[in-house]
Amino acid sequence: MNPLDIPGAGLSYSSDELAGRRKRQTRNGSRPRLTTIGERLVSCLRTGRPPATSPLPVVPRRLLVVKVFGMGDSVLVRSIIEHLLKRNPQLTIDVMIGPATRELITLGRSFRVHEYRPHELHLRGAIHQLFELRSCHYDAILNFEQRSLAGSAFLAMAGARSHIGFLSIGDDSKSAFLTHAHRFDDNQSMWLSFIKLAQLVDPNIPAEAMPIPPPCDDKKNGREPGWPSEV
Repeated sequence: MNPLDIPGAGLSYSSDELAGRRKRQTRNGSRPRLTTIGERLVSCLRTGRPPATSPLPVVPRRLLVVKVFGMGDSVLVRSIIEHLLKRNPQLTIDVMIGPATRELITLGRSFRVHEYRPHELHLRGAIHQLFELRSCHYDAILNFEQRSLAGSAFLAMAGARSHIGFLSIGDDSKSAFLTHAHRFDDNQSMWLSFIKLAQLVDPNIPAEAMPIPPPCDDKKNGREPGWPSEV
């Protein structure tokens, strides 16, 4: 399983608060040891070319969407997924989620799921999941975690041609592991930040798109259509 970011990232914390939480959690031992070691190893890496801020030339056919922390954020990410699928019926989306985001992101959809459980993280599991990701032959990875240095490094080894994610304010440490990036802005709403990141995959997603997913067909699961009515 992949070493990703701190629980709760991107909900209602400023960049300084997130950095403080991250340091405290590292000291308290609540972060997986493998994550801490991984970040120490990759933190010194630098890239000679910054990630692109322009969209992909074409919408990928196979996309992995990553959101493992933040139950509130997962509602918005699920909305982004629905907008992408509605606009691009040829697109296949798989998801990487955590215990806090699994229910909302997968509700009513039969996504292929890669699950990250931070307290069960070990080297053998990380290697196994890396090979599993590589076997899926993703064209692009869309990572909605805001502070996921070790996670970005892990996903960079997953075999996708394009790696899309956030750069933190004043911190370019993830640049070495991203091909396309949007600079996270505390002055923007979380929804607008997520829209701007998704526009690197599909630039035609309108900025005024509503953070409510289009209806999806749940009849095969014995439910009436309309995911929003079940949230």
